[in-house]
Amino acid sequence: MTHKNILTEFGKLFPTYSNVIEEWFPNGKNSVRLRLSESHEEFIFTCSGPLEWKFETVKNYLEGMSK
Repeated sequence: MTHKNILTEFGKLFPTYSNVIEEWFPNGKNSVRLRLSESHEEFIFTCSGPLEWKFETVKNYLEGMSK
């Protein structure tokens, strides 16, 4: 999936959050990093299919990579 497709899938699953994205960045295979406009918090959304996705904090994502 392209990063743009990942962002589109995010918008379908989380329409409330998709309206407050300040900026987004590619984050590796099937993954994007999202910055929210009001809080400036950053999250990682990873999607491999309609039922295979994760929406998590950057800290949680990085901790999962070290396992």
